[in-house]
Amino acid sequence: MSIKVMIAFSNLLFSDGICKLLDNDNAIKVVDILKPGIECPPEKTESLNPDVILVDLPTLYNAFRNIDTAKRNRFILLDTDCGRDNIVSAFLTKKLNGVLLSHTTPALLKKAIRAVANGEVWVDKSTVKTILYGVNALDKN
Repeated sequence: MSIKVMIAFSNLLFSDGICKLLDNDNAIKVVDILKPGIECPPEKTESLNPDVILVDLPTLYNAFRNIDTAKRNRFILLDTDCGRDNIVSAFLTKKLNGVLLSHTTPALLKKAIRAVANGEVWVDKSTVKTILYGVNALDKN
């Protein structure tokens, strides 16, 4: 059975490129590409029932504002140079299941999709370190 992936980025060209990277993998099936600037109604994610949603920061906060990301779907945030603080904030507040930094390879993207679809959390070591240092800094105040 294929892993169902929804692609939702603020740049359609980027979305199409990611779709092409995933096309040659029989274990991953792209079920939808959300058009930029359009809000994704909860009914759409319920009917498509994607195992993973690949998203960038603007789309996460604009298109999915009415969806509880912690309960409904497994989101992976792809860093599009949105800044480490924004990534950490989104990861913690939106309870995302994964983060991929801008230097990620296609092979690593596919590995992250498989991991998150299987219920794992996918975060690079430097983001984990930033989260831990941030939490420790908050505890000291």
